[in-house]
Amino acid sequence: MFESKILITEEYLKLYSPIPNNYNWDDIKPFIPIAQEIWVSDILGRPLYNELLEQVSNNEVSGENATLLLKLYPYLSIAIVYESLPFIANHISEKGITKNSSDNSEPISNTELTNIQNHLRTQLEFLKMNFKKWLNEHAECYVLYNIDNCNSNCGIDDCDAFALFQWNTNRLNIRDISVTYLRVIFVGIPFSVAYNIFAVILRSLGNSKTPLNAMVISTSSNIVLDILFVVGFQWGVIGAAVATIISQLLSAVYCFVILNKCDIFKANYIEFRLDIAETLVMLKLGTPMAIQNMIITIGGVVLQSFVDSYGVIFMAGYIATTKLYGIIQCAGTAYGFAMVTYTGQNWGAKKVERIRQGLKSGLVLAVVSCLFIAVLMFTFGKQILGLFISGTPDETKLAMIYAYDFLRIMSACLPILYILHIVRSVLQGLGHTMITMLSGVFEMVMRVGGAFVLSNFFGERGLFVTEILAWLASDIVLVSGYFFSMKKINEKS
Repeated sequence: MFESKILITEEYLKLYSPIPNNYNWDDIKPFIPIAQEIWVSDILGRPLYNELLEQVSNNEVSGENATLLLKLYPYLSIAIVYESLPFIANHISEKGITKNSSDNSEPISNTELTNIQNHLRTQLEFLKMNFKKWLNEHAECYVLYNIDNCNSNCGIDDCDAFALFQWNTNRLNIRDISVTYLRVIFVGIPFSVAYNIFAVILRSLGNSKTPLNAMVISTSSNIVLDILFVVGFQWGVIGAAVATIISQLLSAVYCFVILNKCDIFKANYIEFRLDIAETLVMLKLGTPMAIQNMIITIGGVVLQSFVDSYGVIFMAGYIATTKLYGIIQCAGTAYGFAMVTYTGQNWGAKKVERIRQGLKSGLVLAVVSCLFIAVLMFTFGKQILGLFISGTPDETKLAMIYAYDFLRIMSACLPILYILHIVRSVLQGLGHTMITMLSGVFEMVMRVGGAFVLSNFFGERGLFVTEILAWLASDIVLVSGYFFSMKKINEKS
C-alpha cells in the first residue's frame, strides 16, 4: 500500500511539467505517491525517503533537504505525468474505460498516446541520470543516503540512462554502423548461397547429417572469431561481420568436400558449362520462393516498427519471445526440410500416394511436437524467458509479463505454424512455388494490416494476435493450394 504523503506541491508540479494551470489538482494527486515509490524511493533509499516525507508532511524541511527537493522536483514532475498519462487520457467508470474528450477537443489514438509515453520515458531517464549524479556528488550532506545501496538497487544506471538518451538523439551514428556492417556482410553472400545449394543437394540424397554438422562448425567458428576479432583485435562491428563471413565459408567448404566424395558429384566430373534450359527451370522455381521470402521479411520489418513504437520495455519482452520463437519452431523447420526432400523424391518417382501418406505422418508428428512444446513453454516458459531479459527489477517484471503473454499465445497456436511449414514444403517439393509465393503475400498483408487495425483497438497486445493471424492466412492459401494440386494430379492420372 503506497503512503498518502507527497513530496511536491501543486505549484512546483505545474512549474516543471506540461500540466496546464487549470487542470484539477485532485485528479492527478493520487498518482503522486505511486510515482514517488516507483521512481524516487529506490534512488534515495528508504531512510532518506521516509525522512523527506515526514519533514514535508510536518512542514519542517531542513536546509539540505530543501535543496534536495528543489533538485528532485523536475525529475519527479515528469515521473508523475508519465505514471498518470494513461488515466488522464482515459476515464474509468461503471461503463468501463472510456476516452476523455470535450466539445472542443478530440481524443488521441492509442498509437499517439504511446509515442507521447515513449518521449516522456526518454526525458525521465535522462532527468533520473542527472539527479542521481547530483545526489552522488553531494552524498556527504545526507547522512541517511547510502550511495552504494543506490548504485546497486536503483533502476537504470548512469551509463545505461546516458546510452538510452544517446540512442534517441544520435540515431545517425547507429545507421552508419549498420551500413558498415551490411557492406561487409554482403561479401559473404556467395558463401551463404553455396552452403544452401550444397546442403539442399545433400538433403535430397538423404544426407541431413552433413548440413547439421556444417551449421555446428559455422556457429562454433563464428563465436570464436567474434571474440578474436571484436575483443582481441578491437575491430568492432567490422570484426563481427568478418567473423560471420569466414564461418559461412567454412560451412560451404565442408559441405562441398562431403558432396565431392559422391561419385556423381566429383569435381572433375562437373561440367561448368551453363545449361540455359536448366537455368530457366531453376529461375521458374526459385524466383517465386525468393519473392515469397522477401515479402515475409518486409512484413516482419513493418511489424517490428509497430513493436518499437511501444517503448523499450515492450520491445524487450517481444524480442525475448521472438528469440525463443526461433527455438520452438526448429522442429517445424526440420519437418519442412524433410518434407521437401521426401515430396521431391516421390514426385520424381510418380508415387503420389506416398506423398499423401508422408503429409499425414508429418502432420501427426507436428501435432505431437506442438503439444510437447506447449506443455514445456507453459511450465518453464518464464524461466527460459528470463535468460533473454535483463534490467531493473521493475523493468524485468513488466517485460516478462509481455513476453510470457506472447509466449503463451504463440505456444497455444503453434500447430498453425507447423502446418504452414509442412504444407508449404510439400507444395515446394511438387514444384508449385507460385502458390507458396501467394501464401507469403497473404501472410504479409495480414501481418501489416493486423498491426494497423489490432494495435489501434487493443494496443500493444494486439500485435501478439497479429502474428498468429499471419500464420493462419498463409495456412488457408497453402491448404487450399494443396487440395487443388492433388485434385489436378488425380485428374491427370
